Amino acid sequence: MRDLAIGLAVVAAIPLTLIQVAGVRPLFSLDVLRERIVEAGRLRVLTAPVDPTVTPEAAGAALNRLLPAVGTADVPTRAAVSPEIPWRSAPLPEGLFVGKRSVRWAGPESMRIITAARDLSAAERAWLATMAAAPLWQDADLVARARTVDITGQRYVLPFSAAASDRNLPFVNYTRSAEFAHASVARAAYYVAIGDEARAEAALRTVVSLGFALLDNSLIGIDGMIGRTIVEVGRDGFRQLDAVRGRHDRDAITAPAPRRVYTGPMIKPTRDGLARLRTTAIADLANPSLPLSFRGEQLSMLAWSDCGSATRVLLGPDAATRTAMAQARATLARTDAERQLLEVMLARPDVAPQRSMATNALAEVLEGAAAVTSAVTGNARIASCTRAVIGTMMPR
Repeated sequence: MRDLAIGLAVVAAIPLTLIQVAGVRPLFSLDVLRERIVEAGRLRVLTAPVDPTVTPEAAGAALNRLLPAVGTADVPTRAAVSPEIPWRSAPLPEGLFVGKRSVRWAGPESMRIITAARDLSAAERAWLATMAAAPLWQDADLVARARTVDITGQRYVLPFSAAASDRNLPFVNYTRSAEFAHASVARAAYYVAIGDEARAEAALRTVVSLGFALLDNSLIGIDGMIGRTIVEVGRDGFRQLDAVRGRHDRDAITAPAPRRVYTGPMIKPTRDGLARLRTTAIADLANPSLPLSFRGEQLSMLAWSDCGSATRVLLGPDAATRTAMAQARATLARTDAERQLLEVMLARPDVAPQRSMATNALAEVLEGAAAVTSAVTGNARIASCTRAVIGTMMPR
């Protein structure tokens, strides 16, 4: 019996030593993302007017049709019949927009097309007219006018399965979202080409609003990052439109965000770096001025940051973390669907992992020792955190 106890202690020491010495390493710094989100906030004055008759559910369903998230067996998504995407179904003919074609989508370059709109050929205007008349803009305009958008409830099949994790939640497709943003600017260019500048501005307000809809109404951090990108594309469109009009009163608002060069690790993968990450995450969760998607990302980061301490892995979150999580439950979720999603996010790493992160023999040994220790102690955090550390540190 004594030998068994010694053996188990030796096995347990392997994953706990890995966790204490290595801990999780953040893949990127949310300080940088926070800075960019705050900068984008000045563009909120360019959003569409709110229509109080648009319900969150209707807007969420429209967004799910427009920018669907692809579900998985673990986290299925609600079926949606997406409208036809004209720039995919009708490729751009040869000879149109020569020197102005985009490499980012199958249409003209969004950063120049409004400036050139008054000099387009009849064939180019006809192509833009077909795209501007596409039914998908009805969904886009609906989302833009909504005060709030029920993204979670209209995206996921609820309740979530036991296999759902904050690490396998479907989010909007970046390529499709970027294409939509660039196409929105081309839609505005068509209205400039026919002399309808009011509708051009409305089209650009739609794309900026849709970007903020993702930032403000999703608990998924990547949704928010993609939303910020959409907002920036809309900003470029507004800058062109104002230049065409000879309008300069919005120059400070539509000016490009300062370019910064970040060198070295964005956050030091040290004990001090992880401690600062936790402190910052707790402060951000309590800051209502930050978008929901960013606070959701910080909540996930906070939940997994316990994997940097063997003590917290064994005993659970400290008092500060427990308080922050309780406040998140009370303030972040606005609907039952969002409350369910929060529980999925907060459950990790307290749920036994379903899949291996091992890519070599050493990682398999580490995972095996962690699995045995978790089974014997009844503490799933040991296995979960070991796999989290492996996922961020082991060679691929």
